[in-house]
Amino acid sequence: MVEKLKKTRLQATSPALNISTRSGNVQCDSCTGRKQKAVKSCLECRSSYCQNHLEQHENLFNKRHNRMDATGRLQEMICPQHDKMLEIYCRTDQRCICVLCLMDEHKDHDTVSTAEERKEKQRHLEEKERKFQQRIQQKEKDLQQLREAVASHKRSAETAVEDSERIFTELIRSIERRRSEVIQLIRDQERAAVSRAEGLLEQIEQEINDLRRRDAQMKQLLEIDDHFHFLQVLCRESVTGRYYWEVEWCGDRRSGVAIAVAYKTIRRTGESNEILAGCNNQSWRLYCTPTFCSFTHNNIETVLPVVNVSSRIGVYVDHSAGILSFYSVSDIMNLIHRVQTTFTQPLYAAFGFNRNSTVKLCRLTK
Repeated sequence: MVEKLKKTRLQATSPALNISTRSGNVQCDSCTGRKQKAVKSCLECRSSYCQNHLEQHENLFNKRHNRMDATGRLQEMICPQHDKMLEIYCRTDQRCICVLCLMDEHKDHDTVSTAEERKEKQRHLEEKERKFQQRIQQKEKDLQQLREAVASHKRSAETAVEDSERIFTELIRSIERRRSEVIQLIRDQERAAVSRAEGLLEQIEQEINDLRRRDAQMKQLLEIDDHFHFLQVLCRESVTGRYYWEVEWCGDRRSGVAIAVAYKTIRRTGESNEILAGCNNQSWRLYCTPTFCSFTHNNIETVLPVVNVSSRIGVYVDHSAGILSFYSVSDIMNLIHRVQTTFTQPLYAAFGFNRNSTVKLCRLTK
């Protein structure tokens, strides 16, 4: 039986058998026919046995041999120099050795049994494995958090896109609505401005025509040398309180009358138009023709929008209040023009007329 086991050991070391080194595929070295799967390997016999041959081995050696799970690497566990089991680990040289190596070249080295070294390295590996597990768990946790963050970002981005589309849609609608309102407002303002401008143009054109007519009349008056053709009269009595008087006048389109009030210091001689009532800062004049009426002070003429002026004109003066009013008097009194100013001197009634016009103070009854 011993010879058979030795023969089996020699067969196990032969490369012709091509046995796999993986424990799951190790074959029994004692099977002669169809080889069974080995379950244990004997470090003493350097052979692997199936369950049947293992029982025979146990009966023969009574479990005195060192056994291990089946392995196809038994030859690697033998010292190539001394043909002994590699039972010792040299920490100095970081290799497995046999007892003879320990007594020779590894003398005084730091050595331990292979089992103890295995436990130590296994402990280190377990520690590393534990740290790797911790790192894996941490990485998986980080990965999960990152996935959740990505999902959250995607949800936030989708919500932001939807909100942006809604906001911009509302904004575009608001802008379009405001655009229409602004365009309508501009058009309304344009029509109003054009209407005002056209009315103002007509008014200015009318004023220009009136001023040109008055300018022509003034030029004709300035060229007259006949003192009787154009005369001005200043009353003798002054006005310092509240006074009212009426004047009857007549004339044609080119011959009007001037009804005025003036300070006594007004110039009465000279060739410039400053001697005329209203053409200086010391007199206020209402000029009337059957188709035209204007008010002049300090040589500034204002054409009055009066169509028909009565042949009877009323004049009211409140000296202390600075009020001067002209009325068209018929069955009723219509205000022609009113002045609010400050009188610094007593006032005198004044009149201007020419050969084709007349003016007369009326007697009033209480």
